[in-house]
Amino acid sequence: MSVGELLPASVFGFLLVFARVGTLFMVLPTIGESFVSPQIRLVVALLTAGVLTPVLEPSLPRLPSHVGALVVLIGGETLIGLFVGGLARLIMSGLQVAGTIIATQTSLATGQQFDPTQGVQGTLVANLLSMTGLAVIFATDLHLVLIGAAGESYKVFPAGQPPMLGDLAMAATATVAASFKMALQIGAPIIVYSMVFYLGLGAVNRLMAQLQVFFVAQPLQILTSFVIIALTLTAVYGWFADYFAQAMLAIRIR
Repeated sequence: MSVGELLPASVFGFLLVFARVGTLFMVLPTIGESFVSPQIRLVVALLTAGVLTPVLEPSLPRLPSHVGALVVLIGGETLIGLFVGGLARLIMSGLQVAGTIIATQTSLATGQQFDPTQGVQGTLVANLLSMTGLAVIFATDLHLVLIGAAGESYKVFPAGQPPMLGDLAMAATATVAASFKMALQIGAPIIVYSMVFYLGLGAVNRLMAQLQVFFVAQPLQILTSFVIIALTLTAVYGWFADYFAQAMLAIRIR
């Protein structure tokens, strides 16, 4: 039985676009979060694929004559959608890492709570940064950049061409490094404060060995950390929005 008998040619283009767009929206931040209803994600993916199909149809490959070629073609589109959405997810995970660094340096890491953006247990500070980061993306209309990545990805990865796995791996590695760098930069004020604070406590402990200096000073450390977080939070989110926009645009033109 030929592919044309199993799949009409008029449906092939939509199915090919939906394979990439549906996978992209499955893992994309904001739309692909676990707390977003699967029905909503499915409707958004179907509507986006329906809008893109007439525009992309002239550049889409022809319907293969063999089922095996069709499976390989759809698998490649699915891999590309997973790659683009995964890079955006890696960028977003930098906030989770930054929150974990801050919580560890401020003795707040013992408080754990389920993080809906990552699907795992996370510190309270990390959950705050992740959830507020999503709000910042919506408030600054960066979610439109994410949706636009579905169409822009066809300029970087034309439909029907096999993805270059080596380049994808290098891009993923570079994104992980940039995301970790962003996390360190966000947590830099707390890291510097903690180093100075602990050096001071070490000196005091040498002078007063009988006093439990670290136990007595812990409330002061937490209070001062809260003050630093409150003073730097607005600047952190403004910087994160700029970084996220530049990183997503770099993905689109890579």
